[in-house]
Amino acid sequence: MAKKEDKNPVGRPRLADKELIKDSWCKIGVGIAFIFVFLICGIGVLTTRTPLQVITFQNPNKALASVAKTDDTVIIPAKKVKVIYPEETSKRIINTDGTITRIIPAK
Repeated sequence: MAKKEDKNPVGRPRLADKELIKDSWCKIGVGIAFIFVFLICGIGVLTTRTPLQVITFQNPNKALASVAKTDDTVIIPAKKVKVIYPEETSKRIINTDGTITRIIPAK
């Protein structure tokens, strides 16, 4: 004998009630709010700004300066320097482990 097959209901499908629709819209709103917060914070991290600066389109990374006249600049030529090599120094300190430290006398 053949199995009895259940018939699918025919006609208009059952619609959601008002509570389910309200709950769905609340979940959609919360999801969009999370996306907005993550987007603002992500832009702030990438551009090193606070979320308030991102929302108000402020950019603290712009360099603001005024240019002054450079007529007062004095260039001092470098003096000649005498190089003292460690082998020419007068003091040597020999440690117990055998390392030699040379001291350059300061004037």
